[in-house]
Amino acid sequence: MLRRALPVDEGRPPFVVVVDVGTVIEVYAEFSRSGGTYTPFPDPRSHRIALARSLEQSQPLQQMLRILWTDMDRAASPQPCCKTC
Repeated sequence: MLRRALPVDEGRPPFVVVVDVGTVIEVYAEFSRSGGTYTPFPDPRSHRIALARSLEQSQPLQQMLRILWTDMDRAASPQPCCKTC
């Protein structure tokens, strides 16, 4: 797995995004950055984003994914980073 190939001094990524191209995007988080168990993010009911559904909610979805890539600290905060979270 890619997260295990990262340099040790960088720590582990707080988010793992799994993509089944053309079907679904799944988001998992592990905020201790120890490489422990990644859990569904933001919760088990909404961590899986069906791409067919994403067309209906494109703005909130794009905002959530943009924040995951550009501002991990904000995405990891207890406050929702967007309406989708």
